[in-house]
Amino acid sequence: MQSAESVQTNTSGTRNKLDASYSHTTSYKSERDTSDQLQVHVPRSVRNSVRSQEKLRSLANESLKILNWKKIDTIARQCDWKRNRDGFALFRTKKDALYYVMAVGTLNCSARELRNAMQEPNTRQYNDTMAALFGSDFSHGRVEHADKVQLDRALLDQSALHVLHESASVVTCDVYLKSASFSKRSVFSRTEWWSYLDFILEDADQKGFYKCWRSVKNRNPSFDIGGNKIKSSQLQDVVAGFSIRELTTENENNSRRPSVRILFYAQCARKGSNIITTFSRTTSRTTRKRLDLMANAMPRLHALMRRRRLGAQILIRKSAVRASNRYCIACSQSFKQPGKKKGQCELCGFDVCLLCCTIEQRETKTHQTSNILVCHPCMARVNACNYEDVTYENLMAPAIVANPSPSSPIASVLADMLEDAFNSIDQDKKRSVIRVMKHLLELDQDNEDSSIAQEGEHDAEKLAGISKEYCDALRKEKYEQIPLEKCVLANTESRSYPLNYKSGKDTIPDPLEATTEKDRLKMIKDKRLVEMGDVEELNIVCSLAAKELDCQVGFIMIIDESTQHVVATSDEQFKHLKLPRNQSVCTHLLMDDKPLLVPHLESDIRFHDMDVVQSMKKKFYCGFPIIGDNNVVLASVCCIDENTRQVTDTQYSAMQRLASTASRILQLRGSVGKRDSQF
Repeated sequence: MQSAESVQTNTSGTRNKLDASYSHTTSYKSERDTSDQLQVHVPRSVRNSVRSQEKLRSLANESLKILNWKKIDTIARQCDWKRNRDGFALFRTKKDALYYVMAVGTLNCSARELRNAMQEPNTRQYNDTMAALFGSDFSHGRVEHADKVQLDRALLDQSALHVLHESASVVTCDVYLKSASFSKRSVFSRTEWWSYLDFILEDADQKGFYKCWRSVKNRNPSFDIGGNKIKSSQLQDVVAGFSIRELTTENENNSRRPSVRILFYAQCARKGSNIITTFSRTTSRTTRKRLDLMANAMPRLHALMRRRRLGAQILIRKSAVRASNRYCIACSQSFKQPGKKKGQCELCGFDVCLLCCTIEQRETKTHQTSNILVCHPCMARVNACNYEDVTYENLMAPAIVANPSPSSPIASVLADMLEDAFNSIDQDKKRSVIRVMKHLLELDQDNEDSSIAQEGEHDAEKLAGISKEYCDALRKEKYEQIPLEKCVLANTESRSYPLNYKSGKDTIPDPLEATTEKDRLKMIKDKRLVEMGDVEELNIVCSLAAKELDCQVGFIMIIDESTQHVVATSDEQFKHLKLPRNQSVCTHLLMDDKPLLVPHLESDIRFHDMDVVQSMKKKFYCGFPIIGDNNVVLASVCCIDENTRQVTDTQYSAMQRLASTASRILQLRGSVGKRDSQF
């Protein structure tokens, strides 16, 4: 059986035609782009016929009983499969009173990634997924109702009922009632309307899952997208489902990459009941034809996964990135050859010949789709990322969110954290906490002369009194919280720089250089910032940043020509750590003077193969620039963690204040270092 890897270039016609208008953005019909709360246009609801949780549970458990996957899998191994070019094989037959179809194939992804793609809890995501699977054949649909229902997993394998205990086999899962409208297939046919039950059940061994569809009888009239009654063919007696099993394969680099085996099965009655009403007509022939189309649509799962993966990437801003390479970055052939046409890859930003790229659909940050040009090396990098924790909602542009509950003033939050730090820190480091308090107090006072006042030899009691005095003064400060609309981030919708790789097989881009690179490096050298040693005040700032964002570790990074230096950290094990510059996430922060938020490092082609992801297993990054003289980004204060999270406007304001404090400390330390270097 073919794998998905061997058919990357075989998809719908849009990928094989380099249309001059490929960069346009398309949206679905109004139903797909409206909020789930706007439900006034489609008054029909399946809940009228299936309204109780007990009824939902009964229908769902009956579906599990019909879909005996152990038996279906046995049948699948004996089928005479008809293979197609997209790596899936099809089979259809009539047996006894049933007509059933099957499709089997593999996808190069994990079961969790595929589950995220096939879980449709809201109308927007449901329409998006169905449109990706069925194309223009799908008109519109909606999620009518959702409920949590207890299902008996033991029904999946009836032969094992005697060894499974009821308490262990009963699980709670989300069950949805959905409706779908399919367009007319000919002038004389009707619109097809399908009301059905949909749910996903995890496999007992956590190596896969099952997705089940079950028709729900509904004699109510159907409606078009505008809410008008239409004549339709109702799909009845359909039971369908997916059996997803995760496999593990080794690629050419001997690294283990997950893949999944997909077995799709659908059945209906050969001579089902023909229902004819004023607005509805159901025939078994119509239903059988729909099952055939469902099976034929399974290869489109390849395209669904690609468009979701591309939706997780940040594209170049074409107006800011002008390609100037004279040779194709994929095949290295000159563009001067006769008939050699080229296009700009929207991921790396360089020109590529038309034989070394494809037109791909991509989920945009507004949940629309657009066609983009991607070179083959960049597409390989996209496929190498990890998307297990990336949900449909994560495709939205990273953004700062409003604090869900009333919060204390920023000054009070910082004072509380500093007070806790003073009480928990070693005696010989308490003066450093007091110095940080003084820096915070002086930020709005323009009192530069007293910024490094010496405390002298105080005993513990006197230091505690000074700390209390400064904390009380800090709580009275009126730090203005940055409004949510002004909490801006860098590289959310697009980026203004290309990604340069040494070769097409490289997965980590070369170090970036901002336009202020020379000024920044000169400032670092003149102030001897890399050589200033351990500065406890900066370590305290890192601890405050990590605590504010609830992250595992905070850093202050300085990057010179070739190396990233950890000049301060909240974790002792990372002190004085040095990394190659191309292994630095912070080097991307230097390209802008705005904070950088990356919720999923592992799914971004810029970072997915860095040591911070592969070795340290970190997934979340949030960095704020430390601004030096002449508004040059001098360094960064950043936090990383193994779990992603949201950042609120209150946290944004606090981090901005801490970055300003770190800038002040660096400037003062740098002034001392510069004076010392003159002697």
